[in-house]
Amino acid sequence: VEESRHAARNHARLLHNILPNLPARNRALDIGTSDGLFLLELKDAGFSEIVGVEPSPASARQAPESVRHLIDENFFDGNNYEPGTYSLVTCFQVLEHVDDTAELTQAAFRLLKPGGVFLTVSHDFRSFTARILGHRSPIFDLAHLQLFSRSSLKKLYSQAGFGKFDVQTM
Repeated sequence: VEESRHAARNHARLLHNILPNLPARNRALDIGTSDGLFLLELKDAGFSEIVGVEPSPASARQAPESVRHLIDENFFDGNNYEPGTYSLVTCFQVLEHVDDTAELTQAAFRLLKPGGVFLTVSHDFRSFTARILGHRSPIFDLAHLQLFSRSSLKKLYSQAGFGKFDVQTM
């Protein structure tokens, strides 16, 4: 739980950096919401309609009562959400666990309204710590189906249709 709180606070800092660029603060979708703690950050940021998607019922059950009803306990399927209506779609350390990352990023692109933002965080297999630790790095395991670098993320986002994007190191 402490690790989840720390991650939600970290992701909230990223959120606050992009808030001035959003077209509105009406609809937000968090893919892979886990225990829903980041949904609290979205509420605090003023989003009026929030949805979290989480395939693990055990994780969703750990969500605070105030946001548990906002969690759709399913695997993400972009066809289940109205296209062009979200100001923000977030996906934190989920892309590594997804079989078809192109499908997910294309769905996120379709869901966003003009000027909307797809905010993601992913491990970088070319990061300093990953290079130092090599195959002892925790990102090299069976749970991570994909490994990304800054250049591979740029290619993924470009192919999904994003014309303007920024890939940074945290």
